[in-house]
Amino acid sequence: MAIQLIEGFDVYNGVQTNIGLQANWNCTNTTYLSMQTGRFGGQAVEVDDGTSSSSPTMYKTFTASTSCTFGFALYTGVLNNSWVSTSAWHIGLRSGVTNYVNILFNAAGGITAKRDTVELGSSVSGLFTSDNWYYIEVETVISDTVGRVTVYVNGASVLNLTAQDTKNGTSTTVDTIIMQGGGTGFSGETGGVYWYDDLYVTDTGTKLGESRVETL
Repeated sequence: MAIQLIEGFDVYNGVQTNIGLQANWNCTNTTYLSMQTGRFGGQAVEVDDGTSSSSPTMYKTFTASTSCTFGFALYTGVLNNSWVSTSAWHIGLRSGVTNYVNILFNAAGGITAKRDTVELGSSVSGLFTSDNWYYIEVETVISDTVGRVTVYVNGASVLNLTAQDTKNGTSTTVDTIIMQGGGTGFSGETGGVYWYDDLYVTDTGTKLGESRVETL
């Protein structure tokens, strides 16, 4: 197992280029991105839902892998509660620019896993409430037939999907993690607010456990 990416978001001076978030991340519609106080002090990055035509994104590539786990601290500032678009999701994995496994923090305080816009399954509701920190880990295996998505909240398994089609393109690997404000093409939403901190990505479908990133 190798750690492909690790990020504490602590050293950035805002979201601008050079010394801000865009020094290490590719970002769009930065009006809806901002730096906030992190889980243990320091900083976290806030990704708002934006508008129907201006959903923010931030993404970063890593070494391609057929299985991948990503973990992150999540602060639920405002739970989105009126998505009407099937394209909506908040954090996920890509191969190049093609969406593979995506996670939506849904209206009921649960988690929905998707292959691009196709819903694979959802957890029970009530996992999240507003204005709290949680640690989320997502184990994935990429395959047309034996794909897997297992999601943990604070170390407890809340969603375990097996024998899934998690391969959304020709590639059998993923190489990019992306956070976005739900997605473009939606309407009638009230606007979710989510902060991310203590992020890691590994090249195996086994979680590390709740993690804290101390930026030196």
